[in-house]
Amino acid sequence: MATPPEKSGNEGSLTAREAKARAKAAKAEAKALRPWYRKPWAILLFLIAGTVIIVKSSGGSDSSGASDSASNGTSASKPAQANMGDTVRDGKFEFKVNTVKCGIESVGSDFTVAKPQGEFCKISITVTNIGNEAQMLLSSNQKMLDAAGREFEASSGDVFMADDSTRALFLSNINPGNSVTGPVYFDVPPGTAPDKIELHDSAFSDGTSVSLK
Repeated sequence: MATPPEKSGNEGSLTAREAKARAKAAKAEAKALRPWYRKPWAILLFLIAGTVIIVKSSGGSDSSGASDSASNGTSASKPAQANMGDTVRDGKFEFKVNTVKCGIESVGSDFTVAKPQGEFCKISITVTNIGNEAQMLLSSNQKMLDAAGREFEASSGDVFMADDSTRALFLSNINPGNSVTGPVYFDVPPGTAPDKIELHDSAFSDGTSVSLK
């Protein structure tokens, strides 16, 4: 029986190339038959579109949030500055500033005269107790500010002795529902222009300010 002829090196090499070519052709055919939405360019397009949508949604939310914040900020902003004659509240007291007069060189007469280091600014206020218990208003908790932002403490001591209405305002308990009117004196440099007064229920209250202009 005759032995089949052996394949030459060239024939074996040709067969490998043919197999490789067929595999490449099959891969190309499979790629061509792949659904369009699974092709790389389509996937890339989807990713870009999705990114754009997310960015726009985020931007819209931020814008809306900013609008809401601005709206809330407006509604939650501090009320307009109160003026003389307006009624304001702090804690258990309601205040009204009636008048202001500066350039006062002394308070009282005879043996009960109080003299300032500079000059007195006299601010008349009406205080009403809106709480349920008697409470005393303390002069040390009241402040006056000028246009430069300098803060002045209310005068006491000699002023209390020289002005009975000041004693009635600061040295007596005010019963619930009652009102007391009296002056607060501030010792300031001559020529000081008062800007506003800060009125406090107590040393620990937030206080409320009234323009003196």
